[in-house]
Amino acid sequence: MKMVWYYFMNCIVSLALSFTFRKRTAHNKENIPKKDPVIFVANHQNGLVDAIMIPTMPMQEVYFITRADVFKNPIVGRFLRSINMIPIYRLRDGRDKMAKNTEILDYCADLLVEGKKIQMFPEGNHNEQRRVRSFKKGFADIAFLALAKQPDLPIKIVPVGINYDTKNDFAASVALYYGQPIDARDYYRPEDLKDSSAKLTLAAREAVKKLTTHIESKDTYDEKIKELENEGINFLNPRVANQLIEKDNFKGGQALKKQKTLVGSIIYYIFTVLNIFPLLLWWKFKKGIKDRTFVSTFRFVFVFLVFPLFYLIVGGVLAHFWGNTVGLAYLAGSILLGYLRKRLPYWY
Repeated sequence: MKMVWYYFMNCIVSLALSFTFRKRTAHNKENIPKKDPVIFVANHQNGLVDAIMIPTMPMQEVYFITRADVFKNPIVGRFLRSINMIPIYRLRDGRDKMAKNTEILDYCADLLVEGKKIQMFPEGNHNEQRRVRSFKKGFADIAFLALAKQPDLPIKIVPVGINYDTKNDFAASVALYYGQPIDARDYYRPEDLKDSSAKLTLAAREAVKKLTTHIESKDTYDEKIKELENEGINFLNPRVANQLIEKDNFKGGQALKKQKTLVGSIIYYIFTVLNIFPLLLWWKFKKGIKDRTFVSTFRFVFVFLVFPLFYLIVGGVLAHFWGNTVGLAYLAGSILLGYLRKRLPYWY
């Protein structure tokens, strides 16, 4: 029953994402082992949205660790656990609670022994810069805990690059790149776990750096990112972007032409007029978001909850006064209009 619930929610989330992003693509899905236990390690630029990309592209059962404070509400906590979210405690949650992390890491190791998939963001937190920051060794510790329980366990560390053409604008596109699996057993040396963890952590970070746009230098970051943007680099193709960065040659891109069309403008204004109430609510809410990396997350929440609720209310009113046919026609038209709106370039 739990699996039915999980995949039902996965389908709903995937549907909402399809209306949140203009285009979603997953590359090299063949690198995901079909039977072996897996730890996905990915870069983290875009809040909660990053976390729901891997389980839905492709659709698969994945457990993922998230900060414990979002579990405080018992009802919310129960729901989050039902969709395979696992709480992890940070120092700000209190020193007394940090001890619980030992049990959580052991639980994650047991999941790997059972052949499950886990995703982690080793950078520790999100940051909107297009660079892969230093990795923490938590995923390596979990892998080695599992190997201590079962030394022959074929645990694969699968690096993932999550790439957005634009993170805060609607409708952005996203591309996931799955890298070659890294066998954790190749790095496991029980007599020196500290060195083993360091080497596995470094290998995973180097792999992720190749799967997403990575500007190594903090000092020249602003300058290089501006040059890339001016050249119209396609950030959905990290291989090309990284080649240009490595050569320090930012020529070769095509400047983005922000050209609006008559058809696009008609769709945009019809959508705006018919959805003015939820849009006004979104625009007001958006102004209060202090951390820009959460813009896409809250936009997803609006697409997932607020807009469908608005459509159901209006559709119900129309059905009450003018019949079910009119109500259903409104719902179908709203879904089609939403799909056409998200297909427009992000500058509309």
